[in-house]
Amino acid sequence: MVSLSANGINASARADLINRHLALWQQLTTSGRGGLVGAFRDAATGEPRRVDFRHRVDLHRVATLGHSRGGAGVTWQAADRTGPSGPRASRPGRSWRWPPPTT
Repeated sequence: MVSLSANGINASARADLINRHLALWQQLTTSGRGGLVGAFRDAATGEPRRVDFRHRVDLHRVATLGHSRGGAGVTWQAADRTGPSGPRASRPGRSWRWPPPTT
């Protein structure tokens, strides 16, 4: 689980923040590189810890959720990825995929 803290920004900016964060995870899981390298700490010692996430995170099984302003942000983020039909992830029996399909 990852928690993003974003006070003082609107739903569109929250959606962009989520998309940028998912892109960082995509880079980390495909190449082992990117902005998240070195950002992890050992839970017992608090010391920085290098973790090899290559091919260990299935971004096709990611869910986003939020409450209040965060809920608006994840709705915008899902709509960004699905177009005018609205967020598929909010409809029963549908799944949302990262990365989004190319058009």
